[in-house]
Amino acid sequence: MNSWLVRRRLRSQGRRKYPHALIYGELSSDTEVLEGAWIPYGVRVGERCHIGRYSYIMPSAYLQRVHIGNFCSIAEDCAFLCNSHPTDQFSTFPFSRRLAMHKKHFKPLYDEVIDRGPINIGHDVWIGRGCTIMGGISIGTGAIIGAGSVVTKDVEPYTIVGGVPAKPIRKRLSDKAIEKLLASRWWDWPLEEISKRSEELKAMTRG
Repeated sequence: MNSWLVRRRLRSQGRRKYPHALIYGELSSDTEVLEGAWIPYGVRVGERCHIGRYSYIMPSAYLQRVHIGNFCSIAEDCAFLCNSHPTDQFSTFPFSRRLAMHKKHFKPLYDEVIDRGPINIGHDVWIGRGCTIMGGISIGTGAIIGAGSVVTKDVEPYTIVGGVPAKPIRKRLSDKAIEKLLASRWWDWPLEEISKRSEELKAMTRG
């Protein structure tokens, strides 16, 4: 089946199951998708994920156990790594799982998968192109992750981070402005209210 037919089939399936969102990629049956979310072709969303209102994820990405808040922007080629290989054994190779693909039975010699835990992304988060987010990480509301960054530690709200590993660069706004925006919880407002109160929100950013 050619790629055009695959995209058409996935788009049709997405519209039937999620008529309130734009779902063209592959979603696990237990994924929660809120109003207006956009999952394009080339994105795979695995088990126990949540995609918030109007958030979008660009190809190519695979998510598993990732909670994404409302109005998030995730650029191309980002990776979300909840699992990793062991580093304290004689090898990092997953013998039993990989050899099973060759029809060879091999008893596990150690824990082949290390669970780092789920990833939690707040609201209004912008993740730049080519970022890697490690498992067990929380990214606060309003944060920006610079392109190509590897996030290994939690990110505070409204903080810009970048680098390998990612480190804080600066706060986007003043502490007073951050406090007001977090208290407003504007990302939960209806779209009409966001538009109607846009000047009020702009004033909040000035502290």
